[in-house]
Amino acid sequence: MTGKAVGMREYLVKLECGFYFHLLDIDEQLLYKRIGAAVTTRKETLCIRYANKSIFRKVCTALRYDNPEFFYWDAETSSITDNVIILKYRFGDSQEILNIKQRLREIRRSIEETCLFEQEYSTEKCLEMMYRFLVNNVKYAYEELQKPECTKWIYDIEGCLGKKRAVCLGIAQAVQYICRQLSITSVLITGKAELNGCKMDHAWNLVKIGDRFRHIDATCEICEKKERYQYFLMRDKDIAGRNWRKDIYPSAQ
Repeated sequence: MTGKAVGMREYLVKLECGFYFHLLDIDEQLLYKRIGAAVTTRKETLCIRYANKSIFRKVCTALRYDNPEFFYWDAETSSITDNVIILKYRFGDSQEILNIKQRLREIRRSIEETCLFEQEYSTEKCLEMMYRFLVNNVKYAYEELQKPECTKWIYDIEGCLGKKRAVCLGIAQAVQYICRQLSITSVLITGKAELNGCKMDHAWNLVKIGDRFRHIDATCEICEKKERYQYFLMRDKDIAGRNWRKDIYPSAQ
């Protein structure tokens, strides 16, 4: 196999039909798979016979939350007109995407290797090592949020793992990305949180340990820097000041 072929194999991303995929109806799932397959190869246009803007946005959100490796796709500026979907990307150079992707995978593998070196190799221990890495290495992107045109990488894994600066969505997607490598079930959860006296949109994660789910919120841990690990493996009743769709997300009892 030539070097170019190997590079292209690494460049391709496997589409993950995750938690949000299963919240869609049959037609929406078909659209999810078609758009997802196009994004894996950076296809720019896609002809369809059905779907309106509302359905398109719903499917794009599901794809983004289920597939953190789609960091190079600009879901917000992608659009649908009549029967044509226009897909936009944050990078024009395929090699640049490949380089970033390989760097992110190396970071993820290093976290996995750290977990494997631990004598107490368990789901809880792996989650603790991942959580510690994020809290110790990532900063909340306050400065980037103040810019007139907010830098898009703060909302994805490139910002969180590559540049070490992100907001809650980027941090939650990084948890998804790392948990997948560790074969740990994780759900990116969105809702409202009361932070510093203000209620705002927020994202965090539910992770599965055995047959039970627990909340982890690395963003709040990163921001508050008080008593460490106070947002790690929480039950529903322990996570104060939050509102989320309890009818669709797994419960953490």
